[in-house]
Amino acid sequence: MSTQLEQATVIEHAQMTEFRIKLSGGMPQGFSRIALLDGNNAHVAEAMFTEFSEATWKKIKELEQSIERDFARLLYAEEAPSDIVADDEIRWSRAT
Repeated sequence: MSTQLEQATVIEHAQMTEFRIKLSGGMPQGFSRIALLDGNNAHVAEAMFTEFSEATWKKIKELEQSIERDFARLLYAEEAPSDIVADDEIRWSRAT
């Protein structure tokens, strides 16, 4: 059973809110959660998304290698490298 809404909701933005990748154990698996937002950036609904394109998988591979290099640098460094950006310095480009 469903409830008829009095007015249609308008989705104007999609924002990735969660991202998981499992690279071990054969075939890589990806999962993302997408928030659907209205014109005021209010949360209307969520969707799960797993159909990543070949271009996205290539970028994920680049990200994997970058993270491994970051970890390797920290593994043997006595102090954190100076080129690591603190969270408050990152400028995200998103709807909210």
